[in-house]
Parts: sequence; C-alpha cells; structure tokens
Amino acid sequence: MSKKLLIFISLIFIILIQQLNVEAQDTNRIVYMYKTKHQEIDSKIQDLEDKGILVDKINVDQLDYMRYYYIYQEAYQFPDDMQFPIVLSGNDYYIDDEIIPHLETIENNASVPLKSIDHIDIKMVIYFHSEFCGTCHQLKPIIEDIEDDVIVVKIDVDKGNNLQLLFSYAYNYEYYEDVSTPMLFSGDKVYHGYDIEGKVEEIIQNASSKSLEDVNLDDADFTKYKGFLGFLLILFGGLVDGVNPCAMAMLLLFIGLLLGTQASRSTLISVSIAYILGLFTAYFALGAFLMHVLDSIKPYVDNLSLYISIFAIAFSIFFFLFNFYDFIVSRKNEYGKIKNQLPKGIQKFNKKIIKLFTSQIENKSVFKVYMICFVLGVTISLTEFLCTGQVYLPILLAIKQTSGFSGLWLIKLFLYNVMFVLPLIILSIMAIKARSAMETSNVVREKMHWIKLATSILFLFIAIFFTLDLLGVI
Repeated sequence: MSKKLLIFISLIFIILIQQLNVEAQDTNRIVYMYKTKHQEIDSKIQDLEDKGILVDKINVDQLDYMRYYYIYQEAYQFPDDMQFPIVLSGNDYYIDDEIIPHLETIENNASVPLKSIDHIDIKMVIYFHSEFCGTCHQLKPIIEDIEDDVIVVKIDVDKGNNLQLLFSYAYNYEYYEDVSTPMLFSGDKVYHGYDIEGKVEEIIQNASSKSLEDVNLDDADFTKYKGFLGFLLILFGGLVDGVNPCAMAMLLLFIGLLLGTQASRSTLISVSIAYILGLFTAYFALGAFLMHVLDSIKPYVDNLSLYISIFAIAFSIFFFLFNFYDFIVSRKNEYGKIKNQLPKGIQKFNKKIIKLFTSQIENKSVFKVYMICFVLGVTISLTEFLCTGQVYLPILLAIKQTSGFSGLWLIKLFLYNVMFVLPLIILSIMAIKARSAMETSNVVREKMHWIKLATSILFLFIAIFFTLDLLGVI
C-alpha cells in the first residue's frame, strides 16, 4: 500500500514540476518588433530563443501588424519617432542600438510579465489601398484628415499577402458586394470607395482598436477558388479569342499579300510579329482604358458589382446561344448561315486597309516596314473589336471582379493579351512556312465548328462563373 502511495505522490510531484516549467516558459517572454532584417540583432535574439525565451516576432511592415506597434506604444508610452527594431522585455523597452548593450538585462527581465494590452483601446482604423487605384489617390486628402483624429493603419494590397488579407477582412465583416480598394474598417463597420469621403465623422466616432475584429488569412480560403477559377477563365478566354475567325481571317489576308513579295521567310515572320504586336498593344491599352472607365463610374453607381454580374450573365448566355448555333451550321458545312461574324461592310473596309498598308511596304527601310505593320495591327484591332470584343468585355469584368483595382489586374490583363496573340503567332509561322495563306485558311475553315464550340463553352463558363459569384458561392 505504501509503495502505491509513494508512486502516486511521485506522479503528483512530476505533474507539478511540469506545470511550473510551463508557467516559467510562458513568463519568459519578450516582444521583438522590426521592419527590415538586422543581422547582428537578429542573431542575438535567436540566442535568447535558444535559451528558452519565447520571442514574439512582429514585422510591422507585413499584413496589419502595425496595429500591434500602436497598441504596445500606448502600453509602454514610447515616443512616435521610435527607430526599429524595438524589444519589449518586462516593463521596459529597448530601441535599435540599445538592444545589444542591454541583452543581459533583456534576458533577466524576460521573467517579468509584459505590460498588459488587454485594456488598451485606442482610436484606430484599418485602411486598404493601392498605388494603381485612382479612387485611392483622390481620397488621399480625406485619409489625411482622418489621421488628424485617429491612427490609420495603411495596408498596400500590392505587397505580399495583403490582397488576401483584404478578402479575409471583408469575409470576417461579412462584406461580399465589391471587395476592392479603397476599403476602410472602423470598429465593426466597413466603408468602401467614396463612402469613406461621405462618412468621415462616423468613421472617427467608430474608430476603436478593441472593436476591430481579429483576422487570419485562413478565414477567406474560399476566395482562393474564385481567384483560381477567374485565372483559368482569363487564360482560356485569351486563347479562345485568339482563334477567333475574325482575327485569323485578317491575319491570313495580310500574310497572303506579304507572300506575294520576294521577302525572305525570316523577314515575313518579323513583319507578321510587328503586325501582331500592334494588335497586342491596342488591345492591352483598350482594356486598361475600359478598366479605368469602370473605376471612374464606381462612385456614381450603387451596387456596381451586382449590375456587372447581371450584365455579364445575360451577355454571356446570349453569345453562348449565338455561337452554339454557329457550331451546328458550320458542322454541316453551311458556312453561309453563320451569324456571329463581322458585318460585310467592315470586312470590305478591313481588306481595303490591309491592301493599302501592304502596298506601302515595297522599297521602304526595315524600320518603316515594321512601323507600317505595327500601325496596321493597331488599326485592324479597332475595326474588328466588334467581333473579338465579345469575349474581351466579359473577361475584363471577370478581371475586375477577381482583383478589384489593385496592381493584380494589370498582370491578368497582360496574360490575357499574351494568350490572345499566341495562336496568331503560331498561325502566321504555319502560313509563312507553308508559303500559302490559302492552305492555312482552309485548315481553319475545316476546324471552324470546333472553334465555335469552344467559344460557346467559354461563354457558358463565364455565365456560370458570374452566377456563382452573384450567389456568393465563390
């Protein structure tokens, strides 16, 4: 019996010792706030960690971690012009060049509990912005006015994981309408776009660090699917638009006229690429302009995101049916019944323009030839936009819905246009190597029904994407 009692007492003693160790480890804690890596100080902090001291490392330039700097500043009462890095240990703080000389003191004070921040409540808001956001620049004076009364933690969505953090904040605050910059979180409320300008007093009144919700990146995992689906949509859309019969027909007509000259194969390929580069530049510039237009009308249209989704769904269903009909008739080789093509008048105009430009190529310097072909590409891109723009417009809306107006939309727009010209580059190389635009044109004609089917599937995919977005599924 005494042996069992001795074992029981030993177990209780071991548990008590472990509990004391856990408490000691929880107590031995410091906070290390920094902006950039400091090799010598980082090494010394690592040494403290190796000794069993728990170090809360806070990079105040990442995510919304700057909020913790302001909260600890209130607790420790250090001045505004503090230099980083900063170490908090016990009841004291140490800045920059004070850290290494006081390492022993920092280590000893680590056993003293840090000053509590649980009671701290300062007037603070979280503001998401972007350098590529026109509205953000227009609201800059308003944000500066707000800063006179409250602390504004500014987060650039173009850096790191900050865009995902914006979606996480919106998800936590149950805001799904139009997640894009500028967006401000004050207390338990969200302010978007020009709402910020009209509700400055309310923002200042609601500002509270304690009322701001704690947000983790994992809170908005569903947005990754929306972004991924949107990315696939953009790539597939560019590829399908690139095999658009309107775009290919004009390119083959251009190449057919070039083949009548005595130019070498490499020259013909270079000239064709100059023409395609003109197409790329014009479409990219046009896309950027249309995105700017959307940004400009946002302040004047409530629920713009809702209207965009409804329009995109209706537009895509219409062209899905249109192209599916063309798939059926082209499969029967009834090409005269194809509905979705450029009007005859524009087709004749394009042919005249191409013949006019190519007639100017003879006896010109290489630079002038390239410039003529480039300008021709720009011109044709505008005249055939009635056809190729059918895919481009809903894709632009998808880019807007999946990236707001942060710098990410520029990358997506660029990738779309790369995918758009890729089939045209391949087509031009095939035609020039075969020395026959007619032969290549016949191949395209034989595959017409598959092109129409792919286009109709794309429009159906776009309609489904915006429907899921409208319903809040993605």
